Amino acid sequence: MAKWNKATFLTSAKDKCEPRVQTVILDLIRFAEKDADHVSWGRGEGYGTMTFKCKSDDYGIIPLFHITTNGQIKFQLNYLRQKVRGKEILRDYQLKLES
Repeated sequence: MAKWNKATFLTSAKDKCEPRVQTVILDLIRFAEKDADHVSWGRGEGYGTMTFKCKSDDYGIIPLFHITTNGQIKFQLNYLRQKVRGKEILRDYQLKLES
């Protein structure tokens, strides 16, 4: 069972992050709740995570990014390199992140 949920995640982020970062975190959570096929909450002790996952016809459910209660956003590029065989998909994803 997940240790983190939306309420505990936001409470922890408010304690650890500046107000502008808190706003971005809240916007990303709302975006995930609206557009993700699945949102998962972490089980870690040191900090919380929320992972944005989407369904793919070819690869199943894949995580695209996760955010932490420390105010970090991490893109799952290395995981996608292992899971997704289409190099053009990864190249497009990386180019969009860089722009």
